[in-house]
Amino acid sequence: MLAVDFFHVDCALTLKRIYVFFAFEVGSRYVHILGTTSHPTGAWTTQQARNLLVDLGERHLRTVLAPYGAHYNRQRPHRALRLRPPYPDLPDPDLDDRQIRRRPILGGLINEYERSA
Repeated sequence: MLAVDFFHVDCALTLKRIYVFFAFEVGSRYVHILGTTSHPTGAWTTQQARNLLVDLGERHLRTVLAPYGAHYNRQRPHRALRLRPPYPDLPDPDLDDRQIRRRPILGGLINEYERSA
């Protein structure tokens, strides 16, 4: 399984921010530096990912979406935005005195909280 992401480095000499696109092999913990650029675009990122697939050769790869995205965008409360996620599944929270119920997600790695009925 591969995890891909960007990190950035601020260059003190040129005063530019350089973005580094990398892939991390979860099983072996091997890191692939896929490329660097000061202006990452979708086309550039796609090409770097294609280059990685060619370099990996005969390995069988499949895409697995990380389960955190749906939790973050649909259910996670955002305190700065009236306790609402970007794309809520539920109506505005009722902030009365009822008990709060915790529901573990991903085997307890993260939790969701809601008011008891």
